[in-house]
Amino acid sequence: MNVEVGVSDLEPGMLVVLLPVLVLLTGLVVWCLVDIVRREEVGHLPKSVWALLVLLAVPVGSILYLVLGRTSGTALAATDTAHPEAPSPIPPSMHTPAPQKVSAHGPDLALQVDDLGLTFAGGAGIHGLTFVARDRSVTAVIGPNGAGKTVLFCVLAGLLRADTGSVQTRPGARVAYCPDVPQFEGWLTAREVVDTSLAVSGMAGGTDPHTALHRCGLGDVADRRVADFSRGMLQRLGIAAALVLDPDVLILDEPNSALDPIGRADIRRLILEQKQQRCILLSSHLLSEVEQLADEVIVLSRGRIVAAGDTTDLLTRGLEPAWTIRLAAPAATPLGDLRAAFPDVVLDFPSRHLCTAVFASFEAAADALPRVLAGLHAPVVEVTLRDRDLDGAFARIVERTTT
Repeated sequence: MNVEVGVSDLEPGMLVVLLPVLVLLTGLVVWCLVDIVRREEVGHLPKSVWALLVLLAVPVGSILYLVLGRTSGTALAATDTAHPEAPSPIPPSMHTPAPQKVSAHGPDLALQVDDLGLTFAGGAGIHGLTFVARDRSVTAVIGPNGAGKTVLFCVLAGLLRADTGSVQTRPGARVAYCPDVPQFEGWLTAREVVDTSLAVSGMAGGTDPHTALHRCGLGDVADRRVADFSRGMLQRLGIAAALVLDPDVLILDEPNSALDPIGRADIRRLILEQKQQRCILLSSHLLSEVEQLADEVIVLSRGRIVAAGDTTDLLTRGLEPAWTIRLAAPAATPLGDLRAAFPDVVLDFPSRHLCTAVFASFEAAADALPRVLAGLHAPVVEVTLRDRDLDGAFARIVERTTT
């Protein structure tokens, strides 16, 4: 006589016992399969055989894989920066050719990127990027949405593997990365998040967690659950979780994206303070913030570097010799008389208290601008070079590369 037993025939108490076991076994199988995929090599058997064994022989296959299959091979994402002998915090597989020590570009060099490329389906990604970032300075990477800023940062942090090129740092250097949208388990407190960041890194000699939280303005809420944090507080917590590692290279993706004006001022102060101790790479769409923070600026468009240099150089690159003159009172000299007196200068009055003057060249402006100011016969409040800000410079550079 055959007896068939289905799930519906089991006692409710037995179901309660079996359910956690089934969940545990499923989690074990999934974890083993993910580990097999991520590893460059596994021990004793091919990866495909191990995957079949894990799937078909539950749980014996998983146990055998944990005991035998993981005895050799290296996880792709493994990055060991805790030991001084490590040549770089970037995984060796990211280097093409093999990693080299940075030595030929001066003692202030913190990061060197050579011909770095990573191409996704459809051609998106980064292509042939070459630049350096110096110690105790802020290097800003700016560009339109989709330019490749986050892809670049993920490669530098070791989260993605490049197709070509190399990333080099000083031997034993630490790299920490804070994404633009930090996410944490809601049941953890801020202190536990920072403690965990330090613990899982395996690094010794990091910053005290309370100090990291205090620097980011979270000292008073260190024991509050993350689930109760606002978007801006989560942004600060992400920076604190990176700072606790005391990195040599700190990468911040849109650090001001979710902050109010007061919060932006606090993070600006923090970055200026931290650049005295380490190299900082950041991206931001708030170009007024970049202008105040960055020593060097790299402009990306469609995955390629289209301009790079110190901030002052980029601000003046491609500028038109045009000035805006703000007056405290309307000009006493009529516009027609001014144009007759300065035929080589394009003068206009957009409003009663505003005058614009466009010169043939900066050399001509050096001679004629003081005479124009005197010829207005009106008290001058300010004289500013038009479009001399990072927004204007960025627009000019990107427009040239897309036309």
